[in-house]
Amino acid sequence: MKTLLTHQRVQVNLLLVKLVAGAMGAPLIGGARAMVEREAGISRATLGLWVFVLGLVGSAVGLIGPTLAVRMRRTTAGRLGTAMLAMSCALLAIFRPEPGWVLAGLGAAWLINGVSGPLVATANGIFADIWAHAPRTGVILLHAVNAGGKVLAPLALLVFAGDLRMTALVFAVVTGVLAVEGWFWPRTSVDRLVAVEKQQDHGRKNHWPTRALVWVIGIQFMLISGAEAGVVSILGPLVEQLRPSPIEGLTAGQWARWMIVAHLMGIFVGRIVLTLASGRLSERWIIGLCLATGVAALPAVMAESAWVYGVSLFVLGWAFSATWPAFYALGARAFPSEKTFLALSAAFFSFVGASGGVAMSSAIGNTDARLPWAVVASTGMLGAFALFLWGTRSGRSLGREERCSAGGRGGGATGDVAWTPHAAESSQKG
Repeated sequence: MKTLLTHQRVQVNLLLVKLVAGAMGAPLIGGARAMVEREAGISRATLGLWVFVLGLVGSAVGLIGPTLAVRMRRTTAGRLGTAMLAMSCALLAIFRPEPGWVLAGLGAAWLINGVSGPLVATANGIFADIWAHAPRTGVILLHAVNAGGKVLAPLALLVFAGDLRMTALVFAVVTGVLAVEGWFWPRTSVDRLVAVEKQQDHGRKNHWPTRALVWVIGIQFMLISGAEAGVVSILGPLVEQLRPSPIEGLTAGQWARWMIVAHLMGIFVGRIVLTLASGRLSERWIIGLCLATGVAALPAVMAESAWVYGVSLFVLGWAFSATWPAFYALGARAFPSEKTFLALSAAFFSFVGASGGVAMSSAIGNTDARLPWAVVASTGMLGAFALFLWGTRSGRSLGREERCSAGGRGGGATGDVAWTPHAAESSQKG
């Protein structure tokens, strides 16, 4: 508890940053993409392709830069990422979607947003350090706030009548203030967090992990985020084109944004509930509970009743609620000396996956008749992740030290347990 109070300003800053970061990307695109496509004169598939290419390049820069930089610590990377996020929002506020060269401005915004992703994601490692007594609770809490940001994007678009520039302007002002405040974090907090990170890095000979499993863990975030982004980004066109508004006076576009809100509320509520339950459930149980709700994708796209598909979209949101943070906590606990790289690579592969998910769902749903298949195919990406975690020897080995520690205490509890870097990494060698 003393550690939490010591780093209170750092936590508040990072929580607010993740709140805004949650609104960027697929939630914002999902709520505004129909308007962007219409005003810019481009197809769904074309938009999805550019999202993928620019996201891949941007997130690669965000991963490689800090990894190769000398002594680029988590605290520095996180604050730099906030500044770049503010730049991305500012560009979205300046350039209006329309045919011609101005689209380069929107492309630059998405590119910079991609660079900021891995940098801002170092907050996962910082929170795991601050919440050392319960790391998965801290990380899931961070992502619960992030999920709240996802809900803000379509709500802001509803408030500003679908005006992307005004919505982005609000985000730019908020992130700009947070970026400035971040460089005035208490020196005591920064010094202590850097000291903890140096201790975890003790004995490392280079900045790139030599164990293949560390890279494989990172790749799984591509599947998790790709599934979520694919669903969220194509959900608006699906509802707008195939599910007429059941409320008189509510346009098809407005109804679609409310359905996106319902889906994102499922993600938000799921993370809140699982944050509260994380002290009693292991990471694997949390992930399993989330993935089980993926079956809601079928009634979400097949049902014609607004009540049925609305509730199904909310339940489907749970599939993406705590899967990402619980898996990060599992990987970081298994490889504590790679916590910074895991945060960077998780964000890199997440952004690549999100961009790829948007591209895939856009290509599949380029015609209205195939929009339901785009949602189902995107959700299906979670199946490949589940196959790794439970169907491979490497996946099953993650969390082994938790079971040993729990067994040693005699209770078999599934809460956060005491462990050491040596014991955690040794368990991977066996």
